[in-house]
Amino acid sequence: MRAIFILIVAVAASAQVNKETALGAQIAQDIRQRTTAIDDPIVQEYVERVGQKLAAEIPGANFKYSFALIADDLGGETHEPLSLPGGYIFVSAALIRSAASQAEFAGMLAHAMVHPTQIPVRREGSTIPLVFVGGWNGLGPTEPGAAMPINLLKRQRENELQADMLAVPIMSAAGYDPEALVHYIAQVPATRLRGATSQLFATLPDRDTRVAGIQQEIQKLPGRSYTSIDAGEFGRIQAQLVAEAPAPRRPSPDETRPTLRRRN
Repeated sequence: MRAIFILIVAVAASAQVNKETALGAQIAQDIRQRTTAIDDPIVQEYVERVGQKLAAEIPGANFKYSFALIADDLGGETHEPLSLPGGYIFVSAALIRSAASQAEFAGMLAHAMVHPTQIPVRREGSTIPLVFVGGWNGLGPTEPGAAMPINLLKRQRENELQADMLAVPIMSAAGYDPEALVHYIAQVPATRLRGATSQLFATLPDRDTRVAGIQQEIQKLPGRSYTSIDAGEFGRIQAQLVAEAPAPRRPSPDETRPTLRRRN
């Protein structure tokens, strides 16, 4: 009887994963039509290589990650990659250009890659956004909290903090110094929102809260040393993007965005 129960649970879980992957594929197709892809095999291979290295260390990811490099920056001040159900990740050139090292880039990529594994939270009876990215703009709301109920904003901020913390051991296991994520987040300007009421409408947690949470997770790691990974290659990738990245596509004013938000 127990074996039958386990089989039923496994089948149900597999069906849910297939459903989420299909949904992610549908949204990803819409994103591709609304953004400008960067057709550079060298940079694409680089992103894929770093991404797959991180993917090997992510527990609970029962799907295959896929990465797209785009000129559009959908991640606000942090340039966070866009994460969709089923592991579809859209990486902006702005993130690679803004990172001071491969480890910083890997940290933000790891953070984004964690988000699709958080989607099962929906099964607990609550509703959370289908698109995971902090402070996202360009194809969606440009004002903090636009068209998103407060309870969803609160859950989004919680997911962002959790993704920061989960990214730490993933980075470490992949050979990247998680202190780089601390450095990257610390460079983000402090939130311009002030007061408890204003913070309710923020799409991202407070910067200092994020930094403190990441540092706490780093303290839990066993002591180890990290070496600079492909530092020269990362610099060449950045230079290539600066020289070749096309201008982002700007959506027309009448373009609707039904797939990028979920209403209660």
